[in-house]
Amino acid sequence: MSIIYEALKKVEKLQSTASALPEANKQQKEKVKTNHFLLYSLYIAIAATGFFLASVVLGIFTKPLPTTPAPQPEQAALNPLPEPVSAPAAIQIAPVNIEQKQPPLELTLNGLFFSDDEGYVLINNQILREGDEINGVVVKRITLDGVELDAQGSTIKLPNK
Repeated sequence: MSIIYEALKKVEKLQSTASALPEANKQQKEKVKTNHFLLYSLYIAIAATGFFLASVVLGIFTKPLPTTPAPQPEQAALNPLPEPVSAPAAIQIAPVNIEQKQPPLELTLNGLFFSDDEGYVLINNQILREGDEINGVVVKRITLDGVELDAQGSTIKLPNK
């Protein structure tokens, strides 16, 4: 009976170790699964951080440059004409009739400028167009070369210097 008893003990022992092996394998497989899950989670966290940093860096470099605002209509109405583009030139006009003894007329060409199809002249710091009058002299013609004035029938040219 002792042989049978010993054989039964061996069979029990083998069965218990055989049943213990799958449990050990299960635990080891669960550890591997847990390690893989942690590793994949780490990869996802690194990728998300990379995408976030890339969007921040590229967002900084792709911002539009600040622009200066366009002038408002009120501002344009206050200053409708551009600055003169030429240096001033001075000319004195002698009186037409010597008997009248008028002092000589001094006209200073301060500048010429053009807006659309119309020319403007700045004489004695006054803005004038063709047909306007200053000190008894009428603006006859405005060109890039200068201004022609009509002073009581005689033509006076103020050159653009």
